[in-house]
Amino acid sequence: MVAASVRCADVEGGDLERRRARSSGGNARRGRRADGMTGTGENVASDDVASARTVAVVIPTFNAAERIAVALDSVMRQTSQPAQVIVVDDGSTDATSDVVARYAGCVRCIRQGNAGPAAARNTGISAASADWIAFLDDDDTWEERRLELSLDLLRANTDLMWCATAYTRMGAAGSVPSLAPLPSGPARLPFFAAALARTPICTPGMMVRRDVLREAGGFCTDLRLGEDIDLWIRIAVRYPTLGFVWTPCVRVGSRAGSITGSAGEHTDSMLFFVRRQLAVYRQQDDETKAMFLPLLQHYAGELTAHALSYGRKDVLVEFTAEGQWLLRPKERFAIRAAHWVPGSWLKAAGATRRRWRGAAGRRDVATHKGHG
Repeated sequence: MVAASVRCADVEGGDLERRRARSSGGNARRGRRADGMTGTGENVASDDVASARTVAVVIPTFNAAERIAVALDSVMRQTSQPAQVIVVDDGSTDATSDVVARYAGCVRCIRQGNAGPAAARNTGISAASADWIAFLDDDDTWEERRLELSLDLLRANTDLMWCATAYTRMGAAGSVPSLAPLPSGPARLPFFAAALARTPICTPGMMVRRDVLREAGGFCTDLRLGEDIDLWIRIAVRYPTLGFVWTPCVRVGSRAGSITGSAGEHTDSMLFFVRRQLAVYRQQDDETKAMFLPLLQHYAGELTAHALSYGRKDVLVEFTAEGQWLLRPKERFAIRAAHWVPGSWLKAAGATRRRWRGAAGRRDVATHKGHG
């Protein structure tokens, strides 16, 4: 429920550029695209897809007084300025709203009771009037050409309903770890194959048509994990081709995992997520099922491994009753073997595996995390 709505101002015309110039000491950049037009929103192409004014940026935030300004500044520096910047303050108890208020005239701030990031993003989507929605989190930042490159891709591929840009993950001290080599130039990717291949897709790199988001129903507020990929899947079954900019334009902050609660609760959340995807899968035609199945099998395998690792035999029994056909032979064998092993032994073995993986992860410099 919305507790209060603080409308700083809707950003229309050149007002955002003027306010941005004042907030940055008058040094607003005017990016120059290949077509010779400025990136400030002036004299952009008349095609709605190509116009920077048709983009709304939605930023959910919670108790981010110490970091939200950095995220907002990265939006203010875009070579192609958005028409709207909407911050949804999800019940912050610190000075977040005071920091956002400094951007009055550039940002519309909506305050609501704490309901989680999915609900906050949905609030932002509902408040937006632009044709396209781009997402950013309060501890992430964009490179200056993030919107420009996405709009260039959409201008060249007018049939696309959504697109994404690659990202890098920030180190603990603000450094940017080296990326494994990436392809160059924009691309058109089959979403399901890209997600399975752990293409560097993240929510702050997404740009989706507003009507497509509403058609898909927005983010599921009942999910405690995977609410982003859950929505992307519902979009992909209708629009399987994702535009992709391989240039890393998003810097993902080094933050602790957003999932709280016990390992048992986490396993239950995974079960709920996989069941939702199974329900979506069953509603599709044969062609879409063929694209979707490998990714669904991957999630079923992750659920099985997690349940085994934490000794959740009840979840294994519950899931295999409806989803055993999704599992690979080695996973089915592991489940059968687990029935004869005490749960405490499974937990101990799982803890050992996690320690090994943690040690390996600390040695790994790759930054790909998939679609999270």
